[in-house]
Amino acid sequence: MILNNQFLDALDEFVFIVDAEYKIRAFNKSFASLYFSHFGEYPEIGQEGLMNYSPNLGELVRSSFKRGFSGERFKINNQVNGVYLEFTVSPIFDVNQKVESLVVSAHETTQTNNLIKKVSAQEEKYQYVVENIHDVIFQTDAVGNWTFLNKAWTDIFQYTVEESLNTPFYSYLHPDDVRKNELLFEPLINRKKKFCRHVIRYITKAGKIRWIKVFATLLINEDDEIIGTTGTLRDITDEIVNEHFNELLLNNVRDLICIHNQDGTYLFV
Repeated sequence: MILNNQFLDALDEFVFIVDAEYKIRAFNKSFASLYFSHFGEYPEIGQEGLMNYSPNLGELVRSSFKRGFSGERFKINNQVNGVYLEFTVSPIFDVNQKVESLVVSAHETTQTNNLIKKVSAQEEKYQYVVENIHDVIFQTDAVGNWTFLNKAWTDIFQYTVEESLNTPFYSYLHPDDVRKNELLFEPLINRKKKFCRHVIRYITKAGKIRWIKVFATLLINEDDEIIGTTGTLRDITDEIVNEHFNELLLNNVRDLICIHNQDGTYLFV
């Protein structure tokens, strides 16, 4: 059975039919236009389908036709002269259930592929920023286990991301700050605040104290249920140490300390 051209021309997709000798037996106007735009001539009934224009394309066509004549219906994606196409190869059976011809249809997916590339490029850019920022970016599940940590986690706390995921965040807090952290998080968990920001002590893998500025907000699903938290951890240990050192120095020195500029104006006493 060969479909008539009037039926084929009504289809938006590019369609052609080949027989068991891989020769074109019918095609529609969409296919003819595509064929001409790529090969500079129109297809003809009886010519071998697409196999004599390049070795790579010819091999792809032969292997695809072979699969089709084995009775398999399948889809395949390929790029032809910069245009992305998705082909569907469908066998047509005779009364003895033997494949007598193949219907090959295709539609252009260039726009979709370009969108996928654009999204992939954006994801790569985002991933680069996430992995190279100095702050820890985190996510937890509803019970407080880490579900995402970027590379800064290891840089600050020496724990690897792999060994830390699915472990409770509070196990890394200074023991004396666990209850304090619970109280600071309560308004967020009870949805009295949209976010929380506070300073808390964490313990590194080496047992050292790090002062961490926490910013956190809730993760909410489409059913308005809390499924976790997300936010950042910033190491401000050096700031805290310097602040305490300066305070200690000023409060314990007995002599008068003053700073003035060249014209004698006092800047600090």
